Amino acid sequence: MPAFINIYLWISAKILLGVVVSTEKELVTVYTARQMEAQILKGRLESEGIPALLSYESAGLVYGLTVNGLGAVRILVPKHLVNEAKEILRI
Repeated sequence: MPAFINIYLWISAKILLGVVVSTEKELVTVYTARQMEAQILKGRLESEGIPALLSYESAGLVYGLTVNGLGAVRILVPKHLVNEAKEILRI
């Protein structure tokens, strides 16, 4: 993953999650989906009070396809909320 995306995730995590997150490692992937599905699932988690971030390569969004991981979107939540998020998403 390019360094600028890691920095973006780190800054986004601090702002959006409202907690001090020192590294991306404190965020855990709970599900991988296509862009539209990921947006819906993120909204579902947030409606239940679980902050979530989406991590994806911009090329997949621009070209609108999912091939060999390109276009896949990872849904990230804080490590301490993983079990609750999986229960909500029924994973």
